[in-house]
Amino acid sequence: MKGILISYIMVVLFATDKLDYLDEALSDFKEKSCFIVVKVKLAKSSTTKTYIIENDDLYLFLNEKKTKKEADYTSYMRRKIENNKPLKLKSLSRDFREVIESDVIESDAQKGLDHFVKTYFDSSGVLKNNSTAQENALIIKKMFDWGVLCSIDDETGYWYMHK
Repeated sequence: MKGILISYIMVVLFATDKLDYLDEALSDFKEKSCFIVVKVKLAKSSTTKTYIIENDDLYLFLNEKKTKKEADYTSYMRRKIENNKPLKLKSLSRDFREVIESDVIESDAQKGLDHFVKTYFDSSGVLKNNSTAQENALIIKKMFDWGVLCSIDDETGYWYMHK
């Protein structure tokens, strides 16, 4: 009985944390906002791809097409992310960074968050410079999956995780 109760508490805590980090990410509209992970299906394509994009950039991109208030956008994107549903778009902007799978990064992710952070981030939480832009997108996606938000520092240009 204790095991079931503990498991239930862990699931509730994880779900609460997920909601908290989604709230934080989707309500961040400053110029260098948090990265979010979105699935996109382009109108002329039969495939759905995964991208990372800064929240403010996605908000501005979607607002070029439709007028949405920040609260409406937040609610809309929360539903898309929580239900794992793709955005259906005619085109992409340069702000979308495609996530390409990597066996090496996937293997590191399987070893857990602590190992992953030590492998890809320095002691200050800055993404190490030994990965490509393509690998960075997957690293940021994995962190988002764990509920850890990442951004780009507007002064240094370094990619970092929020602590």
